[in-house]
Amino acid sequence: MKLQNYLDALKNCPDEEVRTQDSCEQKVHRLTADFGVYDNFPIFLRTDFSGLIEYLNSSRKYELSGSDNKTKYNFDYIPGTVRLQVSNQVYSLCCFGTEEEKQMQRKNYNTTVILHPYQKKKMPFVSDERAIAVVVDDIAQLIQREHIPSCFPQSIGWNNLNDYSQIVYFPDEVEIEMCKSQGAKQ
Repeated sequence: MKLQNYLDALKNCPDEEVRTQDSCEQKVHRLTADFGVYDNFPIFLRTDFSGLIEYLNSSRKYELSGSDNKTKYNFDYIPGTVRLQVSNQVYSLCCFGTEEEKQMQRKNYNTTVILHPYQKKKMPFVSDERAIAVVVDDIAQLIQREHIPSCFPQSIGWNNLNDYSQIVYFPDEVEIEMCKSQGAKQ
């Protein structure tokens, strides 16, 4: 799926609970059911790690909340709710898709940003899922502006876990190539 289409869909998604269409029939936010927005939401980037850390540190939207000073940093989204865990590696557990896609994700990206709704300070009247979606949009604006190759491996909604064409890649050339490798139609 193209990044801009995904962002538009997130913005237009109603704030409501729905039941998943699997055997469990869990009640989840529609952002989770349709777009995979939930705790531990990963974004893979191919970028200069130290430059990303510098950007987040100088941003007025994020505040450094912890670090091992080399490979992993935590930032709190200043309006509340969301914590970013930024690492200079791609976690295999976060990879999603066919085996070929998982291999390509591990090979093609060098940084993982994982979004968690862990802050004690919460955005008022905003669900955890909507707060994560707000930060996804903010990070995506940076990705588009700086043309950072990226993948949102768990952008598949819980109602469509086997539809790997919903995995978001940027730039569009990468998305097109991944869809070709799956045999998906454009």
